Amino acid sequence: MEKRSEFKDFDATSGFIRKVYGKECGCRSGLGYISLGSSEKLKEKLFNDKELDVSKLESMKNTINAQLDLYKALSFVSTLLATIFTTIMGLLNLMLTLAFKTIDFNPKKPDPNKYMDAVGDIFSGPVVDVFFVMLVAIYVAVFFYVFRFKWISQVNYIVESVYQKKRR
Repeated sequence: MEKRSEFKDFDATSGFIRKVYGKECGCRSGLGYISLGSSEKLKEKLFNDKELDVSKLESMKNTINAQLDLYKALSFVSTLLATIFTTIMGLLNLMLTLAFKTIDFNPKKPDPNKYMDAVGDIFSGPVVDVFFVMLVAIYVAVFFYVFRFKWISQVNYIVESVYQKKRR
C-alpha cells in the first residue's frame, strides 16, 4: 500500500481530496460533478478518517470556501469582460457597416458585385482565423471554469456537512 500524503503538504482542500480520496471515491478529475454514490462514499471516508480531527476539517472548510469565493468573484469578472467584449464587437460591426456604405456624390447605379467581393474578402482573411481561435479558446476556458466551479461547489458542501457532523 502506498504511503498516504500528509495533510500539511497541500495548499488547497481540493488538491488534498483529489490526491487522497479521489481514486477510491471517484472524484479524481476535479472537474464536473460528483455522483451521489461517490458523494456518500467521500463523506463516509472523511468522517471516518482518524487523522482528520475537527481542527483539520475546519481548515479544509475554510480553504474550500476561499476557493469557492474566488470562483464567484471570477464569475463577476467574466460577466464584466463579456459585457465589454460584446460592446466592442457591436461597435466593430457598426464601423464595418458604415465603412462599406460609401457616399456616392455622383448618383449612379452601384455595382453590387464589388460590394459583395469587398465584404467577402473581410470574412475570408486572417481576421476570421484569429476570431475562430479566440472563440475556441474562450469556449475551452469557459468549459473548464464551469465544470471546476461545479466540482468545487460540491466538495464545499460535502466538507461542510462532514465538519458539522464531526463537530456535534
